[in-house]
Amino acid sequence: MADFDSQLPVRAIATQFTTEVADSAGTTINPSREDGNLATIAGDTTSIDSKLNTLGQKPSATSVPVVIANDQSSIPFTIDEGNTDEVSYDTQAALATSASDTHSFTPAADLRVKKVQASASGQMKVEVKWGTTGGEITKHISFTSKGNLDFQVEWPDGIFLTSADTIQVIRTNTDNQTMDVYSSIVYQLD
Repeated sequence: MADFDSQLPVRAIATQFTTEVADSAGTTINPSREDGNLATIAGDTTSIDSKLNTLGQKPSATSVPVVIANDQSSIPFTIDEGNTDEVSYDTQAALATSASDTHSFTPAADLRVKKVQASASGQMKVEVKWGTTGGEITKHISFTSKGNLDFQVEWPDGIFLTSADTIQVIRTNTDNQTMDVYSSIVYQLD
């Protein structure tokens, strides 16, 4: 062991044992005594307090990350249902071949349209338009087929509409017989 370069002092007799330790600067401190070293450590919690903040709900930028253990017991939670979906629904019975019917929706307050759905017992063309009331612009056109008689288009961020706007779903019967047509405009209040 003579060639082992140890940082710890080795004492040969019991009277030379010590509880002293050296900090990173090489200064000897004794953790068994409550001297200036411990008082400094105990009294300097401002940097910790500023990182931990106060108790209670905080914005994510000032929150402290927490890790939940994999053996953690159940944690109760609630779901905020403040932004639930609402629906404007419309149907037209016995729409003649080649005829069209418009499902028109003008919101009473600001909202975001999340999706438009349409369905019929036969094939149809679905045109979705929106914009300032009276000046709506075609934004989407789709055709259903015998293999898929349902239509749906979704916007993950939603389409923002005000009370000055209108969204229209124009359903055109492209089948060879009269049929009922249905549509839903799904939205959330902004």
